[in-house]
Amino acid sequence: MKLLNTFNLCFILLVSAIFSVKSLAQENSIKVPVDAWPPFRIISEDNKYRGIDFDFLSLLSKELDIKIDYKRYPWSRSLANMKAGTVDLISGVAKTKEREEYIYYSKKPYYKCSTVFYVLNEAGNSIKSYSDLKNYQIGYVTNSAYFKKFDEDKTLNKKVVSSELELVRMLAFNRVDVIIGTDCQADYDISRLGFNHIISKAEYKPGNEVNLYIGISKKSNLIKQVDKIDKAIEKLLEDKKVEEISKKYFQ
Repeated sequence: MKLLNTFNLCFILLVSAIFSVKSLAQENSIKVPVDAWPPFRIISEDNKYRGIDFDFLSLLSKELDIKIDYKRYPWSRSLANMKAGTVDLISGVAKTKEREEYIYYSKKPYYKCSTVFYVLNEAGNSIKSYSDLKNYQIGYVTNSAYFKKFDEDKTLNKKVVSSELELVRMLAFNRVDVIIGTDCQADYDISRLGFNHIISKAEYKPGNEVNLYIGISKKSNLIKQVDKIDKAIEKLLEDKKVEEISKKYFQ
């Protein structure tokens, strides 16, 4: 009986140790939703990840001593999962009041872009002011935040698409008159697809910045570490790591 009790005790201790190690591993691992958004998130056909965001998150994970478990979702589902708390952290997210209800934004953005309208060269300088937009059908990507006036304007003729790549192709093949995008991303896609010779930026420019942040789900346990995360991001920015990374993709 004594031998049996000793065996049971050892078994219980072994199981407890296994679960403790598993729990520790889970605490040091975070779920990050991703979709293709070149040059920030480039996903190859064989499911290999590279790009500004992946390189930056790799450095951030080393600073925080955590592992990242990437989960591939469309952008709209990524946001829904952030809201539900089934993922922990997201990159390349712009601020909106709605998103601030369920996302904690890093104190500093890690990248800054500008909102731009694009047209076919043959259209010339047809868009010189915001009011000119009312004469055209404008393509935009679902669940994107551009600038408040445009985002909330229900009088414009807007056509929603699922991705920036689709958006650029629609303009190139004359399926919409105008598209809106962030220059740091749209310029990359236009160049990569070989449409530089037929697509140009409209004369009208909103003049706003689109800041890209690291966001943490307010339902995630990671929310307890926001101060540590902010300090790590600030350190990487001070060391100009994002500038170094960007050169790899914009040269």
